Amino acid sequence: TDTSPPAPSAPEIVQHKLSPYYSKVIAISMLIFFSFTSIFAYSVAGEKMPWLTVHISWSMWLVTGWLVSRVIKRVDWKAVRTQQGALALVWFTLMLITFFSAIGMIFNGNAPFQGQQTDQLTNTNLFLLMLMVAFASGIAMIKTTRDWAKGQTLQFTVLAIFGTLALLTARTAFTASYINYDRANEYLVYAHAARGPKDALEQIEDISIRLTGGNEVKVGYDNHAMYPFWWYLREYPNRLEYGENPTVELRDYPLILVGDENYHKIDPIVRDDYQFFEYPRMIWPNQDYFNLSFYEEFLSNSETRSRMIYALFQVWFNRDFKYYGEVTGQNVGDRYWNPSQSFRLYVRKDVVYQIWEYGSSPGGLDFMVDEYAQGYIPLTAEKTINDLGFNTPRGIASAPDGGVYLADSGNSRVLHLDRDGILIHQVGGEGAAAGEFNQPWGVAVDPAGYVYVADTWNHRVQKFTLDLEYITSWGSYGQGETGDTFWGPRDVAIDLDGNVLVSDTGNKRIVVFDADGNFIAQFGGGGFQLGMLEEPVGIAVSPINNAVFVADTWNQRIQVFENTISVDDFYISTRQWEIDGWFGQSLENKPYISVDELNNLLVADPENARVLIFTSEGTFIGYFGELDLVGPNGFGIISGISADGQGGVWVTDSVKNEVKYFLLPR
Repeated sequence: TDTSPPAPSAPEIVQHKLSPYYSKVIAISMLIFFSFTSIFAYSVAGEKMPWLTVHISWSMWLVTGWLVSRVIKRVDWKAVRTQQGALALVWFTLMLITFFSAIGMIFNGNAPFQGQQTDQLTNTNLFLLMLMVAFASGIAMIKTTRDWAKGQTLQFTVLAIFGTLALLTARTAFTASYINYDRANEYLVYAHAARGPKDALEQIEDISIRLTGGNEVKVGYDNHAMYPFWWYLREYPNRLEYGENPTVELRDYPLILVGDENYHKIDPIVRDDYQFFEYPRMIWPNQDYFNLSFYEEFLSNSETRSRMIYALFQVWFNRDFKYYGEVTGQNVGDRYWNPSQSFRLYVRKDVVYQIWEYGSSPGGLDFMVDEYAQGYIPLTAEKTINDLGFNTPRGIASAPDGGVYLADSGNSRVLHLDRDGILIHQVGGEGAAAGEFNQPWGVAVDPAGYVYVADTWNHRVQKFTLDLEYITSWGSYGQGETGDTFWGPRDVAIDLDGNVLVSDTGNKRIVVFDADGNFIAQFGGGGFQLGMLEEPVGIAVSPINNAVFVADTWNQRIQVFENTISVDDFYISTRQWEIDGWFGQSLENKPYISVDELNNLLVADPENARVLIFTSEGTFIGYFGELDLVGPNGFGIISGISADGQGGVWVTDSVKNEVKYFLLPR
């Protein structure tokens, strides 16, 4: 007999069901709650982007759809058909069109009652006519629906309004999908791919067919143009993705694509041998709405208020920014939006003339030739120092003990290394206190045994002992109002009299101080004439005659200044020579220079990864170095350079984060 206790019975499950009425009330309440809380949340924490209204309004769509469906069910459609419903819809539509057209005239610059001239009277008459038609259409619609049942007219009007909105929605959807799909004038998206890549692809296809009969043309693209060209060019076997490090091999490619962040890198390679076409690549639609005071200025001015309202209506209704540009005085369209990203298609000039519709150029091609190409000097680095955690090393100065002082810019520190690269002293750390730096760029050592550092973004010069113990500093940010107001000083040098020369790069001048930081004189000033400077960076002083050499970067020349007796003209420019380089206007890649014991000038050509050697009179002798990110003797980007006075030269590489030492041929 089974004596075990009986199994407990399952508990009775009681199901509670809400009535359809309460279910609808809860669902609609939740949707409305979502909409209003979304408005609050996005107003407080959102990016204020137009496309965020999708998140706010989707719940409203559901509620509105439910309400409209209830109205549709309540309409007596049989009565509408038999009681001239179609005619009522015509009168209603005509009333809306004429009424809003009349209102539009007030804001589109054709306002009525503005004067007695013919065009002004025409505008007034047209305005009155449309109001009369709108009024008559309204009366006709009322008469047509006067026999309708109670509430039927209101229901019909509600459906007509929502029907009109539905047509506008369909129009917007069609325009966004099939007309403006590759134009950055739709607020439905944020970062918008522009039409530029497609235009460039069409040009590439046309050139390739003309040159090769197919898709065999050689075309290169960088890391910024990779999207979308990695896909667009998938069937081009001779494509090259060169990333962010273009090399001189690209000159073998008749077509080169490059994004805006790499323009300065491609300039030394293409030089004047390519013609470029610039296109918008990625655009963020007009963001003037970020600045609400911008609109307040227009809306508070009665003269421009109506024009601004009409311009905003054209933006909303037609995505037409022409009137907006006229009111605000801005250039509008894909090429002018900010923020945006652009890219360039470089076409080699020999290709341009081959495919030119009207034949070759009457004068033929004039390609820019590398003036220094025949002067290559193969050198092997005697020393390479790369084990001290360098981060963008720049300025370097030979030390009396045979070592060097180095501005390790990215680490905001200055290092003292012996001749074998062993760290002896260091000072720094990011900051603005004494002995701290904000990206130091230049460094110099005087015969008295002091070290001077161009503390670039602290806009000052700091002075140390040879053991890198802080002594003093001078300078502050400014636009050259006084001798010691700097704007990003990049280099410092010592002349034979012990004076300290500072390249005040942003203020386009060289400033001279004594060893204690007392102002003596300045020379330079913005311009391209002899004695003027544009982006002066490297400074070097002749050990023989005290002449000052200045890397006048954006003027692409070396200028030589000599000391005079006159205090007013402490240094005057006596000669210059051009540099076949320094093509880009990068804020990072700046040329430094140095004078060796033979009074030859060593000039850094950063983006061509080489050191040019000239006599003090500007005669080219030769160059060493080449672009090589892997090899032991090549460079990424040359930054600092310093002759040691014993036939050798130290060179810093801000890309490979290395310091190299070479012996120069005698």
